[in-house]
Amino acid sequence: MTHNRFLDALLELILVSAIVHLGVLGFQFSRTGDVSIINYFNILDLDFIFPDIASGSSSQIASVLAVAGLYLALWLFFTKKRRS
Repeated sequence: MTHNRFLDALLELILVSAIVHLGVLGFQFSRTGDVSIINYFNILDLDFIFPDIASGSSSQIASVLAVAGLYLALWLFFTKKRRS
């Protein structure tokens, strides 16, 4: 990581908080069946800037594509290739 204990602890706090947050959202989704709860745009609260971005079936598809695209970009540009 960064070799700075304070920054490492902060990054780990953010990661653990995000994991707990997603767990709570997943639990709430399993209770209600409301798919908008797990919409990526809703999780990021982008509806504060772009009203209604997290509603509608096209938003659900765009949300999945945004997550897949972000994951792919992170994998391609921020991970090291392993040598065999």
